[in-house]
Amino acid sequence: VDLKKYVKCHDGIKRRIYLSNEFDENGICENENLKCENLGLCRNKEKIHILDGSNGKGVYINDATKIDETSSALKDKTNMALSKIKFAEAVASKSQEFIDVNLSNFLKIIEILVEINKE
Repeated sequence: VDLKKYVKCHDGIKRRIYLSNEFDENGICENENLKCENLGLCRNKEKIHILDGSNGKGVYINDATKIDETSSALKDKTNMALSKIKFAEAVASKSQEFIDVNLSNFLKIIEILVEINKE
């Protein structure tokens, strides 16, 4: 199952799961002009983290026009990351993005997610 498949969410935004190694040491994903919320996760290249929007693992549009100059915080905090639960629901329900997906390899991903969750 491709983790980089986008799923259209209820708010109309297409989201996906991101991996911390897609971002540079400044937390920027140049390919998609996105910024990692937790730089510590993105800077640690020894361990790959799943960025799914939960608990400080957000992914936001890297747009200088949306940054509040007084606080350096993003004005628009629309999280572009897809939660692991929403990803699993999309796969299990064979949503349009996953209609032709062979689910046999999905068990391997679940095993990885379970191991990550233990940490």
